[in-house]
Amino acid sequence: MKQAIYTLILMAALSLFSVSVLANGADNAHVTLVETFGLATKKEGDKYRIITFIPRTFLLFDIDKEEPDLKVGKQYLAATTQDGVRVFLLERAVSKGPFKTVFGDQDIIFNKSHSVCFSIQCDQQDDDQLLKINAGEVFKAEELNIAGTEVYRLVGNRGNRNSVDEVTGYISKDQLEKLNHKSVVTYATLRHPRYGLTSSEAKAINTSCGQKIERDERKNFGTLSEADKALISAFGVAAIGGGGNLQFKRSYGGESKEVVYKVYDVVDRRIEPNIQTTYAAQIVYRCDESDIFAKRTFIESLAIINTTTNSTHTFKPEGTPENLLEYTGAPYMYSVNNSRHYFQIMDKLSEQFESRALAGYFLAGFNRSCKGKYRKREESCQHSAYEGSSNN
Repeated sequence: MKQAIYTLILMAALSLFSVSVLANGADNAHVTLVETFGLATKKEGDKYRIITFIPRTFLLFDIDKEEPDLKVGKQYLAATTQDGVRVFLLERAVSKGPFKTVFGDQDIIFNKSHSVCFSIQCDQQDDDQLLKINAGEVFKAEELNIAGTEVYRLVGNRGNRNSVDEVTGYISKDQLEKLNHKSVVTYATLRHPRYGLTSSEAKAINTSCGQKIERDERKNFGTLSEADKALISAFGVAAIGGGGNLQFKRSYGGESKEVVYKVYDVVDRRIEPNIQTTYAAQIVYRCDESDIFAKRTFIESLAIINTTTNSTHTFKPEGTPENLLEYTGAPYMYSVNNSRHYFQIMDKLSEQFESRALAGYFLAGFNRSCKGKYRKREESCQHSAYEGSSNN
């Protein structure tokens, strides 16, 4: 996984700041006005579950402001985030006008608070020499070359469009790129959402809760789906015979386990011609068999294989508490319940994926946040599982 995505990122990085040749990602975007949470647009069980945290001034696409999409006590709009995740958002959290109307030619969005130098060089330990940038602020980046070093002058407005009150800071190109990689900043001028993503689930090789597939077990499934064929090939779980006959090559599943296979088709739309990559995923759920209806409770692990390079990466819960089902309402591997959680886990996932947009997409797939009434009230929802990330 890491090697394959590295190739894509390397190619994209060659034109990272040649923004004049790229479509402006902010032209048709709205933004979040406040930090908020996104609900899945499809029900899980009988509810729309909370799948991701969304920072302030996050880019949003495909919104119809005239006709709210969901009313469940509160009014929600459907939108696609800059990471390609389709969500329901509280209508009051979304800007009425597009990004360009609100921010003009400013193009660097700070999703998290950060400090930069007031001058080209400064002592990073001296607060008097630092400009504190607040989460959600947007700056215009002007490229400078100082003694062979690429530096950006960041120009922001703490007034409004009619009464400009400029603030200025400086940051090196390398530092700014690191902040983008860690999801601290967004380059609004790049194409968003970067990736087009679709997924499908296996039909023949998944197990139900408590079911165990035995090595050398044989089953006939008739016509196999393309997803099943791709997943069987990627994970090598079975040999395919004529007429959809399968002979399993290894054992998996079993007591209190449920194994689900999914395939993700990912198109990188920033690179011309577009590059498509297929990822095969194995999701291992823990499940509760104590009731008449067994149910999934927690995701123990996720393995993802790039089907082109056969590189594999395994994701773990990173210490996420295992007792949050009552508060999330759905099984989860991560539970992001505040901005601290979000930036800590995105720091980790961005390093693994080498792409913050892919990290954001997969985070939403395997995260379930606590319901709003529990996030601050319940200590376990305020866990410290994702601490230990590198400083920004």
